[in-house]
Amino acid sequence: MTITPQRIEMAIQNRFNPIRNFTPRKLARQIDQFKAGNLSEAALTWDAMENRDPCLLNVAQKRKKACARLPFKIEVTDDSAEAKAQAEVLTRFYNSLKATSVLEQNEQGGLNLLIRQMMDSVGKRFAVHEIVWKPSATGLQAEFRFCPLWWFENRSGRLRYLPMDGFATGEEMLPFEWLVTVGEGLMEASSVLYTFKHMPLKDWVRYSEKFGMPGVIGKTSAAPDSDQWNAMVDAVKSVINDWAGVTSIGDSIELLEVKSGGANLPFPALVEYCDRMLASLWRGADLSTISQGNQGVGASLQGDETDLLLEDDAQNISETLNEQVDRFVIAHAFGPEAEVKAYFKLLGDAEDGELTAFKREVWRAYQTLSSTGNVTANLIDLKALARDSGLTVNEEYDEPYLPVVSPSGMPVTGATRQDSEGDIVGGDAEGLSGQENGTPGGDGKRKVSAANERVERRDGSATEDGELVENALAEALGVRSKWLAPIKPLINELIVALKDESKSDAAVLEFLEASAKRLPELLGDMDFSALAEVLEKGMGTEVVHGIKDAIRTTSPVGPQTLPVGPQSSPVNGGDQ
Repeated sequence: MTITPQRIEMAIQNRFNPIRNFTPRKLARQIDQFKAGNLSEAALTWDAMENRDPCLLNVAQKRKKACARLPFKIEVTDDSAEAKAQAEVLTRFYNSLKATSVLEQNEQGGLNLLIRQMMDSVGKRFAVHEIVWKPSATGLQAEFRFCPLWWFENRSGRLRYLPMDGFATGEEMLPFEWLVTVGEGLMEASSVLYTFKHMPLKDWVRYSEKFGMPGVIGKTSAAPDSDQWNAMVDAVKSVINDWAGVTSIGDSIELLEVKSGGANLPFPALVEYCDRMLASLWRGADLSTISQGNQGVGASLQGDETDLLLEDDAQNISETLNEQVDRFVIAHAFGPEAEVKAYFKLLGDAEDGELTAFKREVWRAYQTLSSTGNVTANLIDLKALARDSGLTVNEEYDEPYLPVVSPSGMPVTGATRQDSEGDIVGGDAEGLSGQENGTPGGDGKRKVSAANERVERRDGSATEDGELVENALAEALGVRSKWLAPIKPLINELIVALKDESKSDAAVLEFLEASAKRLPELLGDMDFSALAEVLEKGMGTEVVHGIKDAIRTTSPVGPQTLPVGPQSSPVNGGDQ
């Protein structure tokens, strides 16, 4: 069975607005029909609702895209050569598959688009793709063509394809010719919220149209139709045309206002309630933006519930592809009798509960500015765990560990903060790309260059050259030491220069003056103009002598490239 171009063209030309003059009675009938297996009317209505309501569109797209962004992995059941060969075939297949939509064929993509389309089942209960298999010399490929749900019926308990609009009974759908994803079907409840949200919303608009501007009453003692009466009529019309009148009482013009307006209107509360319930239904908790609009009342951290939904979505997508795609691909490559020893797995964010819990606890500690010592006791092991999970590790943080890339994969510069999905992001990831720049070695321990070796303080406590220089420089300049984080490269060079006993004070001073001219380059686009001014003015003999007293406690070393890790930047003039 193949979807014909005529079927597609007719469906596009016969499009209409299914929610014009929509009523709760019509919705109730469509939901009853959907449960009886007649999917078309409800599917058309739900599709229109999802695309028309801003809140519903927002939460639905977030739910779909969150799952589509997840990485995938081909797992094997054992270490046999056959399992590895099957894994290679599946990896090649999923990296080369194509996805499109029969009604929007300009939309083309790969696995990411396929998963987003499969996630349509979260709202509409079912998502259906026609599979077009494309064998080739390099292996099996496929195109997945997303079909609208109103092309199918479920009267027998199994989806059947309707070759024409208006047909009551469809044609059987053979295995491996169709990909059918089954989800929660949240649009049944969402459509109820949509309907009862837009009723008060329309009333609110009508109220604003009628009573948004006050009425005008002109009062005059003149006789009707007299010159004085007509003059009052003209005066009232000059103020407002729609809601105005003239009475025979006294010469005055008054504003007529509705007394029950303002904060007593029921419309905003009803609309907000429906938006809040839609967010909770799709995302597992209230959206922070909605809570902010209500002074944060009833807000939820949202993290735990959203993680559970994402993990469940990932598992549902994986199992659907395992049963309806993986088996066919392996049978085509290794024969119908081959035992399946490799399978597709979508990796959820909650795949490693220990790492997820650690990230959440660290972020909560930062939010409350409380001590993070209790989450850093096993710092090294957790860093190794993070690397195994594919996260970039910020080696320069002593407490706590923080990821240093945004969800888009780009390094994040500036103050530590939380992104829109609740993930923790840190500072610039510069200097973590090579072994010489402080990345972990094979033993999981950090390799550092000779110029960053630990030395002893005068009181015997251990520290690092970088800390000594930062503290001395900060004290001489009268700023906080953490404010110097953006000029870490300059401090590293200063360490090497100061430990070189062949350099005179004049030579070091000359080096400092040259370095001061590089401050705009080092600071980049960050707002450190005040700090730059202090550094440029203060880098003189006092700084040199102050730092020399602290730093010259070890033997000199040659020039080194020091690890430059991301640092937290000052927020509102204070430390992180």
